[in-house]
Amino acid sequence: MMKSLSSLLIAVFLINTVFSDVTLARPAASTLAPLPASENPVLKREIIAAMYTAERLIIQANSPRRLALLGRFNAQALLLKSGKYLMTPQTMADALALIRAVTHEDHELLMQHEEKLHPGRYARLMRQIFCRKDILRLYRNLSHYKEPGKKPGRVILNDLIAIAFEIKFIEDKKLVYPDELKPAEKDFLALMRPILEAKTKGPNGRYVN
Repeated sequence: MMKSLSSLLIAVFLINTVFSDVTLARPAASTLAPLPASENPVLKREIIAAMYTAERLIIQANSPRRLALLGRFNAQALLLKSGKYLMTPQTMADALALIRAVTHEDHELLMQHEEKLHPGRYARLMRQIFCRKDILRLYRNLSHYKEPGKKPGRVILNDLIAIAFEIKFIEDKKLVYPDELKPAEKDFLALMRPILEAKTKGPNGRYVN
């Protein structure tokens, strides 16, 4: 039964991918027929969240110790050294929040690898971003994943890039209605998209210069 359900979810997801260039509009309350899967952001994100939950080790912060760990970093989710994703109960219960959290943590990890494996390229990106006051201003206005206090430049850069990829993913995959993205997020992505797309044209879409 579970195997059949998994196959169904994968099949629907592939259909969604094929028809991913549909322009979305939130249906009116009077709409009689439901949106097909390829045009329904809510259904699409439920499917992807189910796939993430099945494929990854996601654990709930259901103890004071785990909640304190998230609180130390002012985060809703963390990717631990064990490879497990630690999340608040609220994040795990919300399909879109779960997808955003996983996407964010994955790209923070990629940025950490980038710094170690390609320090010169990483330094050039840091200079490119940190000289853009417009990008930094919008980044500071974003509400989630905001870390208080003074942080090293690499922590800020990794978080900034991860947030940009997070917003890009949910918009490109059409997992949100246009009005679900905050104006600050839209403006931030508009500035970051050329930088992200210039850095992701390598084999398998990996982060390259």
